[in-house]
Amino acid sequence: MTEHAVAGQEKAAATPQRKIRIGDLLVSNGVITEAQLMSALAEQKKTGQKLGYTLVDMGLIDELRLLEFLSQQLQIPLVDIAGYRADPEVVRLLPETVARRYRVVVLENRDQDVLLGMADPTDLCAYDEASRLLKKRVRQAVVREADLLRMLGRWYQDQQAIDELAGELHQELADGDVDLQRMLTSTAA
Repeated sequence: MTEHAVAGQEKAAATPQRKIRIGDLLVSNGVITEAQLMSALAEQKKTGQKLGYTLVDMGLIDELRLLEFLSQQLQIPLVDIAGYRADPEVVRLLPETVARRYRVVVLENRDQDVLLGMADPTDLCAYDEASRLLKKRVRQAVVREADLLRMLGRWYQDQQAIDELAGELHQELADGDVDLQRMLTSTAA
């Protein structure tokens, strides 16, 4: 892990917490009012997005404050992955479609477990699918969604570009569009 990880990463949850009602927790902890929660729930019903994002979009809570709150309530670390030096092989332990669909990224792979950065650590479907595919104990960490998407773009898009170039080169070679002998003789001259 890098200096970007918040202390306490070793205490990352090995099993997901039961489904929490983030709105109720925010109200009971005095972060938002009951009226603000009701307003956000009405807006959420219109937009279909998750309540946390709705609260942030409405300006009722700052994204970092929401993530810190989730980290504290779920007793999992908040990891700052902006500028994080991830191992591409570790990131790609999950297929891109799964990583993007569930907004998750493998940050660390150890013999006995993996550290999974999650934009929404309360998403039990995401946790279950990652656990099933990784076949290891999963420790959770909460990460900023924008940073996670940038990381996924950096690691998966780079691989996609290489794959596309390799495919184009293979096709050119198969079509005979490339005269290797001419290329060899022109570089030798």
